[in-house]
Amino acid sequence: MGGKGKALFQNTLIYTVGTFGSKVITFLLFPLLSFYLTKEEVGAYDLVVTTVSLFIPIITIQLSDANYRWIITFGKDPQALKKVISTNLFTVTGLLLAFLLLIIVVQFFVTIPYVFYFMGFIAGMVFFQFLQQTVRGLGFNKKYAGYAILNAFFIFTFSGLFLLVLKTGVEGVLWASILAYSLSSLIIFFHSKIYERLSFSLYSGAELKEMIRYSYPLIPNSISWWLINLANRYIILFFLSAELNGIYAISARFPAIIIMVNSIFTLAWQDHTIKEESDIGFSSRVFNRFVKMEFGLVLVLIAMSELLARYLVDENFYEAWRYMPVLFLATAFTAFSAYYGAVYLRQKNTKELFFSTLLGGIINLVISIALIGTIGLLAPAIGTFFGFMVVFGYRVWQNRKTFQLDIDKMTFFGLFVLSLIFLGLKGLGNVYVDVILIVISLVVFVKINLSTFYKFYSYIKK
Repeated sequence: MGGKGKALFQNTLIYTVGTFGSKVITFLLFPLLSFYLTKEEVGAYDLVVTTVSLFIPIITIQLSDANYRWIITFGKDPQALKKVISTNLFTVTGLLLAFLLLIIVVQFFVTIPYVFYFMGFIAGMVFFQFLQQTVRGLGFNKKYAGYAILNAFFIFTFSGLFLLVLKTGVEGVLWASILAYSLSSLIIFFHSKIYERLSFSLYSGAELKEMIRYSYPLIPNSISWWLINLANRYIILFFLSAELNGIYAISARFPAIIIMVNSIFTLAWQDHTIKEESDIGFSSRVFNRFVKMEFGLVLVLIAMSELLARYLVDENFYEAWRYMPVLFLATAFTAFSAYYGAVYLRQKNTKELFFSTLLGGIINLVISIALIGTIGLLAPAIGTFFGFMVVFGYRVWQNRKTFQLDIDKMTFFGLFVLSLIFLGLKGLGNVYVDVILIVISLVVFVKINLSTFYKFYSYIKK
């Protein structure tokens, strides 16, 4: 494994510890909710979480990403570093306070459900995400991983306390998130001594203007998954019911398994792409391995989707498994899109991210609204899949001159077609077919990724 491969693998390994630990804990939260909350309550909680995740990039103008990018650039200049962090943090704080004030004013005219939980949730998550990106930019990847695990532990522990002991329902789960993000933010701020890198006198309007020019086109890219999910939630509420929204919320949470793997690699890949010179050969090899890993996981999860719903959620949410296979495949295409997205970040060409994501969002909306009356909850799942597939296709086409990867097309399309076959066979609902699919998927996953597993094992052994 060459120098670039070792560095990429090393960062991937660190992010694996943090992301796997944190995502597993938060992933376990939703099955827990399905046993202690009604379908309507699960839908309400999911709507709040999704809305918060949508609003944060808009409120902060995605300055946390600009902060990360600029810290990497000026990491060796303490004064410039302090200027960047101070300018971003003070600006984000001001934007957050303005937004919270606006919400209070709006509340006088329009009743917003769970408004104060919503405000506390947003405040805690804004600071947590900003401080996490600051720590990551400073190169403290192990701390970044540790803080992610700690925050997830807080969320799960507080949620269990409010649900099982205090029995406070959906309000308690929201309180758990607020406390977890707030406490984690304070720990990062003092443990990593972020306060030592702050100075009001170094606030720079000129620097801020340049960072905003970089960061604002990242907003739609950052919220793409959440925007599509939120749009789907409101479409379901409008055309179907709150109860079905709760079922879809559970089905949409299971792709978090793939999102977990994606986020591990994407973080390391962004670090590598921004810091290193472009190497098409290396990038192509990494992408082709990534494709095998993604589609391999998709096949296994499609095959096991019914079992996941049967044993991990309450029986009232069992039918959620029917929409999971399409969402698993959609999530794989979000990963492929993100791979190309890192190139835009290196080039600071974030406007193209804006257009491609907007295109995918529009396609999702059109398909979801057009089909929901006919095929119900399957419509937003299909809309999500086609939306992200178009985003990926557009980015490949748009980068054909500057970042034309040597993609193993036979493997890519072969695994894609196999995934579609799995989707069709899974829809039969036959137990014997399901068993055969599980066996085939596990064999394929191991076989196509065996060389990657061996390289990882060899590196860890050293």
